[in-house]
Amino acid sequence: MGHLSPFDQGVVETLRDRKIIEDEDGGKLHFDNGVIAIRCPDGDQMLDRIQHDCEVTQAAGGRLRLHLITHHGGCMVVAPDSPLYPGMGIDEYVLAQIREAEALKKIHTITAEVHAPCGKAQSLGLTLVHQIVLQMAAKPRIKAVDPTNKVICRIHVNYPDGHKRTYFISRAKWIAYWKVEGQQKWGHLFPVDPYKEDSPNAPIAMGDGDPLLRPYAT
Repeated sequence: MGHLSPFDQGVVETLRDRKIIEDEDGGKLHFDNGVIAIRCPDGDQMLDRIQHDCEVTQAAGGRLRLHLITHHGGCMVVAPDSPLYPGMGIDEYVLAQIREAEALKKIHTITAEVHAPCGKAQSLGLTLVHQIVLQMAAKPRIKAVDPTNKVICRIHVNYPDGHKRTYFISRAKWIAYWKVEGQQKWGHLFPVDPYKEDSPNAPIAMGDGDPLLRPYAT
């Protein structure tokens, strides 16, 4: 099991301070008819994540129906030109799994998740900032499976002292924050600004670096 790096912990603290990531309100998650969760299968974190799902659902007066789609990297594999498993078609496989889950279970809420520390991300030299950029790039593709679905982005954090938290992160708030402050703080991590286009739904910019890592390489 990896350890949360000082850099990633600083990212979490900054985003919490700016209210870009927030504690979850079960009443706003719309888990009452179930949730399709796209997450990493990390066995050291999964129990905490499922317990959290139960707690927020029960707090909202519901009963958890959790349909898991798990693989290393969680929702990051769906991002365009993702550095995770390039050329293997895993993005289309995951999108097909979402379509099937929606049809089979009649669930229309999907969570697109990343976590820190993430062994797969660390193996590629990706920071939590890279993970969030990939997560936000994945969300429109997940939404396109069925535009009537609700897609929620979440981050699970395992802190160095052992306590664990799951946070909600808004794509709109993240992109707005990036343009005001984030790019100045973390833009050096990318060969090309991932949000150089004006539209928050624009595709992420492609760089000319390592073909396995562009535009996410440190």
